[in-house]
Amino acid sequence: MSTDLDRSHLKLLSYNIDGLNEYQVLYRTQVILGMILSEAPDVIHLQEVIPETYALLRPTLDANGYTCSGISQQFAHYFTVSAVKKARCSDVQFVLEDFRGDAASRQGRLLLKTTALVDSKWPSVFVN
Repeated sequence: MSTDLDRSHLKLLSYNIDGLNEYQVLYRTQVILGMILSEAPDVIHLQEVIPETYALLRPTLDANGYTCSGISQQFAHYFTVSAVKKARCSDVQFVLEDFRGDAASRQGRLLLKTTALVDSKWPSVFVN
């Protein structure tokens, strides 16, 4: 349930879920999901997501009121994922962009840019 106090702050969670480490990756993903849901952030940025962990993350986040990005990188083996709370964010768009200039990625990675209207009045951009 939202209160005025809830809307006075925007809670952002960023987490490298270490999906490239195969040791207990599905168990660790379930623990991370529990932490995410208990913290109830408005914006979520996850790194090192792999298809197996995405298969757990996406339906759980969708079922708990989040709009979630799809598989965001050209790499099939790992990628970033962003999600925003539907109750706080509307007009959501997820866009992949290249790193520019001297910041260009040697590995060909992309930025996952999320644009949204927060609380129906604050145009916002979040980059993962």
